[in-house]
Formats: sequence, C-alpha cells, structure tokens
Amino acid sequence: MRIALISRGCRPGAGIELYTYELAQRLAERHEVHVLTNPREAVDCNAEIVPIKVPDRPWWFSIYSFSKAAGRAARQGQYDIVHTQGSDGTWGDVVTAHSCHLAGMRASLRLHPGMENQMRKGFSPAHRTIVSLERMAFSSARQLIAISRRVGKQVRAVYPTTRRISCQVVYPGTGEKYWEPGLREQRDELRAQLGIAREKIVLVLVANSPRLKGAERLIRALAQVRNRRIDLLIASGKDYPPSLAALAGKLGVRERVRFLAVGADVLSAYVVGDIYTALPEYEAFGLAMLEAMACGLPLIITRHAGAAELIKSGQAGLLLPALADDETVAQALDHLADSMDLRQSMGQAARLIARQYSWDRMVPELERVYERVKAEKEGKPVR
Repeated sequence: MRIALISRGCRPGAGIELYTYELAQRLAERHEVHVLTNPREAVDCNAEIVPIKVPDRPWWFSIYSFSKAAGRAARQGQYDIVHTQGSDGTWGDVVTAHSCHLAGMRASLRLHPGMENQMRKGFSPAHRTIVSLERMAFSSARQLIAISRRVGKQVRAVYPTTRRISCQVVYPGTGEKYWEPGLREQRDELRAQLGIAREKIVLVLVANSPRLKGAERLIRALAQVRNRRIDLLIASGKDYPPSLAALAGKLGVRERVRFLAVGADVLSAYVVGDIYTALPEYEAFGLAMLEAMACGLPLIITRHAGAAELIKSGQAGLLLPALADDETVAQALDHLADSMDLRQSMGQAARLIARQYSWDRMVPELERVYERVKAEKEGKPVR
C-alpha cells in the first residue's frame, strides 16, 4: 500500500512524535510510506519524509497552517491510505485520537471553575484552533482509532457526528530497549553517576510538561510522607518550571527532589527508579506509564489515565482518584515504599502486562484497519 502518515513530528522521544516514528519504521518494511511532517521536528527513518514547512510563530497559527497544508498535500498524493494523528491534518481516511482536546478542556473547567481558567480556555486562540481542527478531522474520518477506551468514549460524547464512524481501540506500545535483560543490574552504577544513594526509594515522573502530570501534587505529598528515604526524580527533555524547585524549597524537600534532563533517552530514569508515579487530571493514555511497567516499576497513578485501563489497583500498582488529596497520595507512597516485596511483586506483574503491548504488536492491528478501509474506498466487500 501507498500510505501517508500526517504528524507535526516524527522522531524518538515521547507522545505523537514517537508514535509516528515507530509506526513509520515498521510500516516501511512492507509498504511505501510517506510521512508528511515538519522537517524541523523529524529525523531520518525508513519512510520518506515529505516536508510541510510552516511558520513557527505564533503557535496557534503554526498548528492551523500545518494541518491545512498537510491535508492539501495528502489529497494530492494519490495515497491508498491517509492516516492522520489527531488534529495534525484536516482529514484522514484513518484518524488516531491521541486525546480529546475538547473533553480535556471541559474536565479542566469542572475541576478548576475559577474565572482565570475560564478566560484562558475560552479566549485562547490555540485552544479554539485545536478544537476546530479536531472536530474536522474526527468527523471526516472513515475509521477512528482511539489510544484508550476512555478517549474513544470522550470523542463520541463531545462530537456527536463521530458516532456514525467505526472507532477501534489500539493501545500504543513500547520499544525493544525496555525489554533488554539486565537493565536493573545497571541501577547502582547509574545511581552513583546521578549521586543517588543506594538506600533511597526513588519515585520517577517522566514528562515533557511535569506540571500537567501532577508534579506539584507529588512534591506536596513528598513533604507529608513518613518514610524519609523517599526521593522524587522528575525527568524531562524540556526545561523545568522554576516554580517546582521553589515549591520544593518552600516545603523543605528541595534536597529530595531531583531534576534530570534526559532528552529522548528516558530509559536511565526508569532504571534508577523504584516506583513510577504520575497524577494527571487528564491523561489520554500515558506512554511513560507503559514504558515504566515494561522496566518492572509498580505504578501509583490516577484512574483518569488511559493506561490505568491495563491494570487493576493492587495488581501492578495503586490507582488513585484524579483529585486525591496530598495526604491520600502520601499514604499510597508510604505503602509501597515500606515494602520491597510488594514493590517487586507489583513490578513483576506490571512487566508481564506491558509485555503484551509493543509497537510490533500494534502495527499489524493498524495494517488490518488499513486493509478494511482501502477495500471500502474501492467498493470491495469488507471482511
């Protein structure tokens, strides 16, 4: 098949860019694949990169311009399948809902109904642009792919026109590097390099936007835990808000909060950790959670995360309410920190669950979707 993937980025790292990169690498082994992307946000891969050049600023206009330009290029390309990532293109035969922006906005307004948040959401050109493009892409698709059941339900709830479109859940995957034997044997060496004592119990949060993943709540909970061996490691490929260090200092835990710039290589953060924790108020899936599970880390996450669909509380980790208070979070942290046996058993269960979800497993599922959609476009019987 001649396939076009539309995405603003295509490179190792996190999120949609990583999803597109892994998908392109594997599809190109059997198909002619073109990735319509911003060349500044892409790296060489097995597929052909089709550059979509748009201005960087203002951000909302860059989003709008890319989506429009990529949509036009896809229509002119005579592709068998056009697969669009969320709102990155104005249309696609197949559109993956990596999130539901409108549902996320509404959730934010319910949780934080103050005037400041209402003004920010209501008058932001970026929010309005993304919702408009999202509605257009989702409603015009022949097939929707949701990265979690939660996202699939949200899309159908807030965009009624999508209810006539087939929607299939295909969970993202993890790469081979997370399954390499002996990873945990590197733990002491990496800890020594980072200046982390062997006796420390390290909570890990991997996020390009730590604030959105609950970093402030984790720091407040850290200040309330009984077990003083607990440290927090926040790893990201981007800069950290100075407010996080300031909050840790104000609460007297600055020396127990570490910031690690890892770029696209987050593996070291998982290896030195004991528990993976994230407290997002809205999380479509949470690929870092799956990666951490693959590395054998138990989870402490909110039920609002799409990845929470893969586990039961007490099985591979602990699931907390989205708005669990600081004391509840601290109690959960202490509960796992106090028992190495519990951490190990949950970590083993997490690894077994994550083993079922890999990029190599995901791609054949999408290929079967492509084949059905291609047959439908050609007027052939659909199996």
